[in-house]
Amino acid sequence: TDLDGDGDADVLSASSNDDKIAWYENQLPPPPFTYAVSMDAITLAGTVSLSYGEPLAPYFMLQSNDPMNAILPGMGWPFGLHISLPDVAWQLAAGVAGNPLFGGTLDGNGAFSMTIPGVGVFLSGQTFWGMGIQQLSTGAYEPSNIASITF
Repeated sequence: TDLDGDGDADVLSASSNDDKIAWYENQLPPPPFTYAVSMDAITLAGTVSLSYGEPLAPYFMLQSNDPMNAILPGMGWPFGLHISLPDVAWQLAAGVAGNPLFGGTLDGNGAFSMTIPGVGVFLSGQTFWGMGIQQLSTGAYEPSNIASITF
C-alpha cells in the first residue's frame, strides 16, 4: 500500500513482541514513463501501450515513419522523435478530438493500452517509431522512450 502518496508501495508492520507498528518507506525511484508497441504474429493485431505514467494524467502519442529515426535515433524533435510539423499537428488534433491512439487520459494506474486488429496487414513492411507524452499534475510535459516496430 502507498502510505505516503508518492506512487509506490510501502510496508507497514506490527509486532506483538514489543507492541510497535513500523512503516518502511519504499525509496526506490519509480520506473520511467514507457511507450511500447507490439504485433501478434498470428492475428497481425498491433498493440500500443503506455505504462508507469501519472494516474489520470492527460497523454498524447506521436507516431512517425521518418527513416531519420533509424539514422539519428533520439536526435529529432519533439523530445527526440523525427516527425514533420504537419504530422505533429494532425496527430495532436486527433488526440484532442478523442482518438485514443493519439491522446486521452491515462487510467488510475497511469497506463493505457489499445489493440488494433489487422494493422499488420495494412502496414505490412513499414517501420514506425512512436512515443508518449504525459502532462504531469505540475503542468510539465514528460516524454516516454521512443520505440519502433516493423509490421
